[in-house]
Amino acid sequence: MKKIAVVIIMAVYMAAVPLILTACGKGGRDKDYQEQNQTNNNKNENENENENENENENEKIVIIPDGTIAIESNAFANRTDLTSIVIPDSVISIGDYAFYDCTGLTEITIPDENTVYKSEGNCLIVKSDNTLILGCKNSVIPNSVTSIGSYAFSYTGLTEIIIPDSVIVIGDNAFAFCTGLTAVTIGNGVTDIGDFAFSGCTCNGNGSQSRTIAERPRTDTGYA
Repeated sequence: MKKIAVVIIMAVYMAAVPLILTACGKGGRDKDYQEQNQTNNNKNENENENENENENENEKIVIIPDGTIAIESNAFANRTDLTSIVIPDSVISIGDYAFYDCTGLTEITIPDENTVYKSEGNCLIVKSDNTLILGCKNSVIPNSVTSIGSYAFSYTGLTEIIIPDSVIVIGDNAFAFCTGLTAVTIGNGVTDIGDFAFSGCTCNGNGSQSRTIAERPRTDTGYA
């Protein structure tokens, strides 16, 4: 009888514990999230798994389960295969570099009911201060954003971006190593460009885009 009681207590305890996603990285899979493989030609789910893996148009979508309250630092770092991330309204904390170097990411979704974060224009934004903390190669920065956080677009597949007049601060390394980034328009509201904000970008070379960046205000230590 004691053993049965212990099992019941543990089961109730585990059901009550909120989910916290830990690092899974490119080489592993975390059991606390659901992955869905979807093909653009809507192949039947029962088709050979190897064929699905070889599909060039295969999309990798990560759906964080309802009830998850935190996504820890580096949880999905280096997952270059990810194309879409769906974050539930229960998440109230996202750690540093949680989606770092997800170069294939094209879509970021979070419901309006989330009290801490919102998604708009395929950008992840903190509601309290309108800081953009994560972008992807399909991002369009909304006019409501006032600052772009450190590493927000770093190592994404971004090729061009318009930074609206509402943005005041561009954080350190915000667009670092976006090697395909060739066109940048910086709004008139920017007063502070952080260290290495555009380091490693094509637009930071010799060209009109580089002169556009150079004409904007910057910090004492520079932007590259």
